[in-house]
Amino acid sequence: VEVRLHVVPTHNKDALIGWLNDPDK
Repeated sequence: VEVRLHVVPTHNKDALIGWLNDPDK
């Protein structure tokens, strides 16, 4: 079983935007 750690990538604005828009987070 894969465990995904949902860490907010606050160090990268583009990654943060992508994370916020990711419906599977």
